[in-house]
Amino acid sequence: MKNLRKDRGTDPKTDKRIKPRRGPVDFILLANTMILVLFGLLMVYSASWPTGVYDYNDGLFFFKSQIRAAVIGLGLMILTMNLDYRVYKKLGPMMFVFALLTGLLIFTPLGDESYGATRWIKLGPIGFMPSDLIKVASVIFFANVLAANKNLNRKFIKGTLRISIMFMIPIFIIYLSKDLSTPLILLMALFSMFFAAGLNMGHIIPIVVSLGAIIYKFALDPNKYAYRLERIMSVYSSDQSAYSLNIRWQLNHSLYALGIGGLSGAGLGRSTQKYTYLSFAYNDFIYAVIGEEFGFIGTVIVLILFGLLIIRGVRIATLLKDPAGKYMAIGLTSLIGFQALINMSVVIGLIPTTGVTLPFFSQGGTSLMVTMAAMGVLLNISRYIESKDGEK
Repeated sequence: MKNLRKDRGTDPKTDKRIKPRRGPVDFILLANTMILVLFGLLMVYSASWPTGVYDYNDGLFFFKSQIRAAVIGLGLMILTMNLDYRVYKKLGPMMFVFALLTGLLIFTPLGDESYGATRWIKLGPIGFMPSDLIKVASVIFFANVLAANKNLNRKFIKGTLRISIMFMIPIFIIYLSKDLSTPLILLMALFSMFFAAGLNMGHIIPIVVSLGAIIYKFALDPNKYAYRLERIMSVYSSDQSAYSLNIRWQLNHSLYALGIGGLSGAGLGRSTQKYTYLSFAYNDFIYAVIGEEFGFIGTVIVLILFGLLIIRGVRIATLLKDPAGKYMAIGLTSLIGFQALINMSVVIGLIPTTGVTLPFFSQGGTSLMVTMAAMGVLLNISRYIESKDGEK
């Protein structure tokens, strides 16, 4: 099947450019995605059972919600997998504006406050987290912006700085919802796209310094946000006082769960830490439950699955000639990869608790549906790649 995705030049009769044909999707990436979804459903079933019984008198409460989200997510993935990614050149700006508007809705009566932060839009029984949509819409939009600005390296103010300021719009809107982790993930994904576009390293230094100053002022200033610094320092502190141990409660029980699991785990459904000890066991700390029930082997399998997703995503970006598709593939892969890395790093105690969920695994309908839709876009992009010898 040679030259399947190769640009076939122009039609000599009409002098019009011939579009490349679509090939099959990346089967390895598709299979890997479905394994992640199914494994995630299994873990939500196990990890959420105690909370479902305690709070709703139904051990399957969260599992049934996640199943519904997975079914809808599958439909979205099939749709985006068969929708030519190049349509986002026109749809991208509308998607971006729509996503930003939904982000602003949290400051209206529709916004639902939980644990001191307003991150949800509540429409009756339906809850929606705008930041999930903003992340994906931003990647799609800026992929086309970068592709349209091929000479951004040559001009600092009209190139690098201008686009960097545009980057900050979705990041700032998410930050206003008192969410610090999601803006960081989005920022890393956007700068991954920037580097793929050939960022001039001489331009990045003043931007990084400026961002560092802004983050310190608005997120880590000890005069205003001492509690955040305490959470950060508690991870690396040997202080055994009651106050310090209280801050470290989640991390301590996460490490207990991993220790109990040992090499092969206690078995599916046999976690003890998910019973009131480990808060949000079915959400932020579901990786700890995986470690307790499936052991070190289980955690490594999850790591391999995410690693394979990243490898296939980077491969797609590397083999694709179209700049917009290349940057889109890098951005979507980075979103999922960085989020998974941060979540797992929190669970094993490398970084402070952030509230970042584990893609595909943590309970949350919005996250699962948007992630599956994003994977559909990446799978569609894989249909247009071309290897060095012109073959898939």
